[in-house]
This record gives sequence, structure tokens and C-alpha cells, in this order.
Amino acid sequence: LKIQNSSGVTIPLNGIPLPMPGKPLQPSLIKAQQNNNNNNNNAIATDKPGSNNSEEEVDGSKQELDMIVHQLEKYADWRKTMSKKQGTTANKPGATTDSDEFLNPHQKLDIKKAPQQLKSLSAALSDVGLEYIVTANEDMLDPSARPADKLKKAAEDFLQTINKILTVSLNMAQHYKVESTAEKLLVGELAYVTQQKPDGTLDPLSLEAASHQGFKLLNDVNIQSRVFSTSNAVRVLCIQELSAINEVQSNPKVHSGQLVLSTTSKALANSIIALFTLVETARYLSKNRHKYNSVSMPIKNLDLSKEEMADKNIWDEDEQSIQDDIKMGVDKGKPVIEMASFNNLIRRLTSEIGEVDPSFQKTFVTTYLSFTNPYVLFSKLIERYRVPPGRLQDDMLARVKLRTSIVLKYWIEHQFYDLDQDLVEKIYKFTSEELTTEFAKMVKMGEDGQSTMLSNPGTALGKVLDRKKAERREKTLAMFQQEVKLQELKLSSNKSFHDLFLNAPDEAIARQLTLIDFSLFSRIEPAGLLNQSWNKAHLQYRSTNVLAMIARTNKVSFWVASMILFQEKWKERKKIWKKFIGVAEHLKKLNNFHTLMGIIAGLNSSSITRLKTTVAGLSAKSTQAFSRLEQLMHPQGSFRNYREYLHSQSLPCLPYLGTYLSDLTFMEDGNPDTVISPTNGHTLINFGKRQMVYYVIAEIQQYQSCHYDIKEAEPLYTFLQELPSFTDKQLYTLSQQREPKETKATKTVGQD
Repeated sequence: LKIQNSSGVTIPLNGIPLPMPGKPLQPSLIKAQQNNNNNNNNAIATDKPGSNNSEEEVDGSKQELDMIVHQLEKYADWRKTMSKKQGTTANKPGATTDSDEFLNPHQKLDIKKAPQQLKSLSAALSDVGLEYIVTANEDMLDPSARPADKLKKAAEDFLQTINKILTVSLNMAQHYKVESTAEKLLVGELAYVTQQKPDGTLDPLSLEAASHQGFKLLNDVNIQSRVFSTSNAVRVLCIQELSAINEVQSNPKVHSGQLVLSTTSKALANSIIALFTLVETARYLSKNRHKYNSVSMPIKNLDLSKEEMADKNIWDEDEQSIQDDIKMGVDKGKPVIEMASFNNLIRRLTSEIGEVDPSFQKTFVTTYLSFTNPYVLFSKLIERYRVPPGRLQDDMLARVKLRTSIVLKYWIEHQFYDLDQDLVEKIYKFTSEELTTEFAKMVKMGEDGQSTMLSNPGTALGKVLDRKKAERREKTLAMFQQEVKLQELKLSSNKSFHDLFLNAPDEAIARQLTLIDFSLFSRIEPAGLLNQSWNKAHLQYRSTNVLAMIARTNKVSFWVASMILFQEKWKERKKIWKKFIGVAEHLKKLNNFHTLMGIIAGLNSSSITRLKTTVAGLSAKSTQAFSRLEQLMHPQGSFRNYREYLHSQSLPCLPYLGTYLSDLTFMEDGNPDTVISPTNGHTLINFGKRQMVYYVIAEIQQYQSCHYDIKEAEPLYTFLQELPSFTDKQLYTLSQQREPKETKATKTVGQD
């Protein structure tokens, strides 16, 4: 596959796809020819129900091709520009100064050279950052076709540059007599960064996911989304690193700058390794595709026999077994299923008599992954659809088929991310070969107007599949189409983040934190909330977004404490403390209780509450405001105050996720997954437990559905995306340095 650019130069497109800086390349068309050669119709439209295999696709492909040409031209120009730079890492990674003599942390630094060395290293950091992000995303687009050496070299150059920056910063701190505790922290962070190596370790969550889900779904969605988010983290931390370097250059005698730089460098090094690990994992899985494609999808978490779940045909059970394998109860005056066999749940879902309870369908589809998997569910739905001849009267037969189609459509509409490509193809085949031929029987049914919705089930479901596939593809492409804004790495500012934070209005900070954290919250999917998967190593691959939300809360907490303890003088610490209380009050006004909880946790950490002098300097107004927030979010009575307040507020809201995880944990631990039927000894699914779990998930989805009307406001948005900090132990050590134990609180309340 070759194209010509505007200059008439032929460019091969069947090799390595190259993204341009600021607008990475769309992978779909590049891979189309390769996929065609491999008889893989995932990236090419096929003649299936709902597909438009027409001139529109040709026009769309041409437009995409034109855009790729434009991107490649820009990318080539950028590469050419980089290659001409003198002394940059594009030509000679790591060769950023005339001499590397300052790199020995035990050798005294010529303090006069330090500013120029930091300036050179800032330029080097920009270049290696650009090179690494671009190389990683190039490799991600075609992981099996590219050698790992280039990415590894880019990672090593990146880490080496950070090492140099930290070494200069440490020497400057030692020259200006930094206190011993802070010096030890700086030495420790330098040692940590020095130890980080891109050794090719594979990501355990991704490997676990590949063992339990369809490979293509994992490779196209899971790893790609994490690669993009980690790439963005590297970009943001690079910008923060440049800002921290400027602060050290401008105020070398103020040691808080060195502390900020050290924590940022550590976070950046961790992100570099994380990105390398993800890309290497994608490379490994791509090369071992056959191994993971052949893995079966076992039913996790339940002790259900193969005969009961897989081999027991839904039409072969006798009436007595059907009656013995279900137990009904009453909820709010309505009959509900408390426990039942899997076959009985499918029967009730597609019943040939009476009405189907919509809440039962929602509960089943939302929670089915807690007791089975998509392949088993699809096989059971098809089993139910294929009614043996003579078993049902025509009207009942049509009702079963129609209701099975409705369930299938609802499943695809609401849980499409559960389906891998192989299963999607099976559903395609079923809709085209069976549903379409049943069309006449379906329209005779005319049940409550539902036949209008599925007037042609094959076509209708085919269109739904096409639309959901397109949405998934667009979501995947969006990971690479979003502007990475690599040019921001060149950005420098005379103001540090400390100044930016203090000068920004409290409300502005709260709004940007809310925008960032709600974005994480909105990505949480039902599967990540089932079976306490966030707490179980073998299931955590399903809870990557829940884990990201938890990690973000911890980051906020440690960041709050770090921002306070970075300051050497108690008056500066008091300013930061007061600032966070103001931000917290605005978070409450925004109904952002999740981030609010992170700030409260940070201000209540042991390293902060022991700062008696700083606390004594806060005014009564500040302490009273913080006390009200603490009372609101107090865990007493299972967060009774917070829950009552939350349910009195209008949308949008960002609820505190911890209460939901606690509720789900209580439900999971306090209720068995299965029960034994007293009549025949069969294992039954505890569906009453699933109903309780569904109520929690439904409330979360309610809050996810209403987004905040907040726009990104730079540079705050960039600086608040990543929150470098010290560890809990490091913070406590620094706290003891700031206010030794014997220090008395001499300041009086009301001084701010």
C-alpha cells in the first residue's frame, strides 16, 4: 500500500505507522491492508446486517487517507527539524552539555555552572520526552512489527537525563546548606531514580486479563487506553519537571524547590517505566496471540458443576426440576426471585407467559458477570431461542423468540464492552442466519408495540452491532487522535506551581480537580464493581478504573500533605493549609465529595496534625470551616451525615466512591454467592444478592450520567492532573524536621 504526498514523493504505508507530534496517527487505515491479508475483517466493513458496504466507505477511506498523508508530512518535517538540532537527544541522546563532570553526586559542584547546566538539561528533557512519547505510541500502534531496542534506548536516555537533573539539584542544595533531613530525602529520591531500569517486566493485570477475556478486546481497548493515559502522565510530569527546574534556578536557596523537583522526578521515572512495561506487554501479547486466543473462559467465583451450567440444555429439564430450582420472595409487594438455577434465570428473563419485570432484566444484565461469562450467556440465549418443535404453541413460541431478541439487544446496548471480537462475530452470524428468517413470526406477535422496535430483528440487531462496533473503534482511535500537545514540553514559566496554586482562586482549583476526577469516575463500569474485583488479584484486571480512582484519592491525600510540608517556614505552611480548606469548601459546593474526602484525609494525616505551631496559626474561621467539613464526611454511622446530605443534593455530583465499595464489600462478605436447594441438592445462584449489588451500581450510574459543565483551564488543568508527592514515611520524617517534637505551639489562633 503506497501513497503520494503533495510533492509527488511515494510513501509506503504497509510498514511502520508514524504519528505526528501533537496529533498521533489513526491506526485503522494503516492496518486495513494488513488485516485484509490476514483475512481479519475487524478493521474493514463487511457485508453483514446493518453494514453499509457502499461508496460512503470508499469516500470515508479516501478522506482518512488524505489525513494520513497530511499527518505523515508534518511528522516527517518534525523529525527533520529535530535531526538538525545541535546537541539535542534527537541526534545524540544524553549528550546535553560539554562536560558530564557534575554528574558525580559526591563531587562538589561549580555553583557558577549550575544555572547553565540546568538550562541545558531542561532542553534535553524536552527532547527526550518528545522522543520517548512518540516512540512508545509508534510501538503501540504496531507492537509486533517493531524491535524493542529503540524504545528501551529512549527510556534509558529519559531516565539518564532525570538523573542528571536530580544530581545538579542535590549539589545545589548541599552548597546552600539544606537541612540534613531534606538532604537525606533528596539523596533517597536520586538513588530511587538511578535504580529504575526498563527491564521488560510485563504488566500482570494485562496478562491476567488476556487469560480470561478475548484477546482482541484486551489489546484494542484495555492496554491502548492505559498507554494513552500513561503517555499523558509522562507529558504532564515533563511540564511539571520543567517548572520545578525553573523554580530551583530562580530560587536556589529556597529548598522547597529541590523537594518539589525530587518528587516530580520520581513520579516521572515511575511513569516512564509504567509506559515501557505496557508497550512491552502489548508486544508480548501480540507475538503470542495464538496462545491467548485459545484460552477458554472459565466461570469464576462459583462452585457450579459443568452439567448444571453448560451441558444441561434448557429444554431438557423436567417440570419438577424446574420448580425445585427456584425460590421466590416478595419485595415491596412484588414477587421476586431470591435464588434460582442459571437455566431458570434465563427462563424468567425470556418467559413465554406474563410480563417480564424490567428491573429483573436490568439486574441480570448488570450483574451476570458475577456468576457466568459472555460466552455462556450467549449460548444459553441461543439455546432458549431455538425452541424444539412441538414444545410451545405458536403465540408462546413467538413470545420466547421475541423476548430473547429483546434481551440480546439490551445486552449489546448496555454491556457491549463485555464482548470480544469473536463473540461479536457469533452474534452477527446468529442475527443474519436465524433472526432474519424468523421475521414473519415476530411481527405476528405484536406484543405491546415491541414488534415495532424489532420489526426486522436481524436488521435491527445488525445495526446495533454496527453502531456499537463503530463506537468502540472511535473510542480506540480517540486515544491516539487526542492532541498530546507535545509542544508543551518546550513551555517554560517563571512561576512555580507553588505560586500558581497560591494565586489561583480556590474555586478555580476546585473546578479543575472536579473535572479531572469526574472523568475517572465516569469510566467505572459495572464489571469492575462485581465480586470485590478491586480487592482480588485474579480479578483486578476488571477493575482498572476503580483502582485508578482509588489511586487518585491517595495521590490527592499525599499531595496535600506534601504541599504543606514542602514549605520551610510555618507561615508558608499555614497559607497552604488555609488554601486547601478554601478549596475543600468549594468542592462541597460543587457536590464533589470524592475529592473533598481526599483533601480531608491529607489534612488529617499524622504528618500534618502533629504540626502544632502551624495549626495554632490558623484562624477560628478556618478551623471552624474545616470542622464542619470533617463532620459532614465523618465515617460514624456508616457515613450517615454524608449519605443524608448527598441524597438531598441535585445533580451533578461526584460521590465518595469509598462508601459504595464498603457497601459492596459488606454485601459480598455477608451473603453467599450460591445456596444448595433443599429438595434436590442442586447449587442455585443467590439472585437476591445480585439485586442488592445492582441497587448500588444503579446509584453510581445515576451520578455518572450527569456531567459537570466545566472547561479545561490551563495551566491549572495540566498541573493538577498529576500530583507528585512523598510517601507517608517520608512525609512524617519531614514533618519531624519542620517541627521537632519538643517544639511548643507559640502562635495564637486568629493570625491569618
